Amino acid sequence: MYRLTEAAAQYLEKLTPEEQAYIREKLLEKPVKGFVTADHLVEILKERTVIKKSDYIYAKDIDPQLELYENRYSASNTKTTSSLEDFIKYFRNRFERIKIMFNQFDEKYPSVELKDLREKQKFSVVCMVYDKGKTKNGHISLTCEDLTGMKTFIVKKDSQIYKWVSEEVIKDDIVLIKGTWIGNIGIVEDIEFPDIKPQSLPKIEDDIGILYISDTHFGSKYVLKDAIKRLVDALNGKNDLLGKYRTHIKYIMIGGDNVDGIGIYPRQELELEELDIEGQYKLFNDFLEQIPDYIETVVIPGNHDAVRRGEPSEPIDKSLISADVHLLPNPAYVKAHGILHLLYHGTSIDSYISQIPRLSYEDPVTVAVEMLRRRHLSSLYGYNPITPLPMDFLVIDMVPHVFQTGHIHKIGAKKHRGVIVLNSGAFQAQTPYQAKQNFVPTPGKIFMFLPKQPKFFQISLIN
Repeated sequence: MYRLTEAAAQYLEKLTPEEQAYIREKLLEKPVKGFVTADHLVEILKERTVIKKSDYIYAKDIDPQLELYENRYSASNTKTTSSLEDFIKYFRNRFERIKIMFNQFDEKYPSVELKDLREKQKFSVVCMVYDKGKTKNGHISLTCEDLTGMKTFIVKKDSQIYKWVSEEVIKDDIVLIKGTWIGNIGIVEDIEFPDIKPQSLPKIEDDIGILYISDTHFGSKYVLKDAIKRLVDALNGKNDLLGKYRTHIKYIMIGGDNVDGIGIYPRQELELEELDIEGQYKLFNDFLEQIPDYIETVVIPGNHDAVRRGEPSEPIDKSLISADVHLLPNPAYVKAHGILHLLYHGTSIDSYISQIPRLSYEDPVTVAVEMLRRRHLSSLYGYNPITPLPMDFLVIDMVPHVFQTGHIHKIGAKKHRGVIVLNSGAFQAQTPYQAKQNFVPTPGKIFMFLPKQPKFFQISLIN
């Protein structure tokens, strides 16, 4: 901390945002005893003038390198009648695309389809778990299907994988089963998920920064307006929350639930400051308009936004947002300066937590890791609404460098096989509805990623 004389404060106000940021950075690096005078500020700026411009990289002077993969979400893929035939095509598309992600070569367990299983045959087969239960003897029974039929498999209770299968394998998982076929039953010896291969970050020449936020919930009475103002001020050089990295920020990824919506849960209207959905989006748009023009901002919707509830969901309509930002569907792939992102709001986190005992709302990032392991964002049918398009856009067919989720309002990050997995927190304090659910959010915190260094860290926007 430092204290300014009145003259110093007046001098500081006349400087550009870049000069103010430079002075604040230097005062934080070398604290001054007593009051900082105007003469002291002049001397600091003299030091700045002798530094070559090339020693500083400003994001505003760097051309954006943004690839949005919009062709993956073309009009031809958005049409569906949600008929039985549409659902069949949808699940077949999912199965066929995930099946090729497995490494099925194994001399001991030759690869077959379900229809080709034979007596005493060692096998490996890719199939979808249709049902899971227990036999009278306490073994696990798995009913599985592929495009050729349906068969039953047994995981014996004395098997080394019994506990793991009992707790981890759930309905609609697409798995690789290895075992021996005896009679009309497959005795399971191993089960694998189609997990991602280890990844590494590409080398980045430009020293740019990427911010990750989500769940701003504009329109709610519980929006942390002070935290949002601090973020806007930081981006515009009016405070020191981003420090020397402020001028590096080139991209902001916003992960959905941008407004609080209308009628999302019982008696929600009691928790709303703005009861009109267009009014809520005006508040969100006002926020976006305050982000510096040189920063490329990407926005996807969440389950509170004005889009269809079933996933994948379309982008937010441009009639609601006039700010110069990129409006994409949920989920969406985005490549920013060579860093491939998978942005997914994360509504299916609820369903995974309900089915896998070790997962919890305290650690949503671990839930997101399970999506990567399954190569699908919402594999369990019947919990999180889906839209049966001809192509299943929830399949993780491109492995990202960064996988961002939101929804749970709990900030967190970890790596899985080299992929940075993060949940980007929220800007909404605990609501009465959340309190009744005994849910304690961690709002007012964001992540910054500096891929050239590489460096990844958390920033708090609350006092």
